Amino acid sequence: MYATLAQMTDLYGADDLSVLTGEEHPSAAFEQRVDAACAQADVEVDGYLVDVAALPLDADRIPAIVRLHACRVAYYHLHRDRPTEKAKADYDTAIRYLERVQSGKASLGLAVAGEVPSDAAGSVGAVLATPGPLAQGADRFLR
Repeated sequence: MYATLAQMTDLYGADDLSVLTGEEHPSAAFEQRVDAACAQADVEVDGYLVDVAALPLDADRIPAIVRLHACRVAYYHLHRDRPTEKAKADYDTAIRYLERVQSGKASLGLAVAGEVPSDAAGSVGAVLATPGPLAQGADRFLR
């Protein structure tokens, strides 16, 4: 799973999640509701990643940004038909990121350090995967 009960609890707090689920924390019903939202988020995220990466992503190599956005998607879905402005804004941010990954304008950052995927030029992943200006000879930036 990209988003987990533990991550959701860390990010949003058990009290907030209890209000959204209508279930007491800790309880099996609480866990089931949050897990269901996380599973729904995973399906939604995979829908954007299906043509970009081999799915499912290796659990040990899931980028933190994917986990964060999956949590945002799950949190939005826990609101059912009444998301807060913040939940909606975070959801929209997550979807925009996933759309950029899907279109090749952003990278998942799964490349080995020092390698730049051919579709990642100009993306955050490309910036993180390539050495910075000092490692490349910063003097060319000083001319």
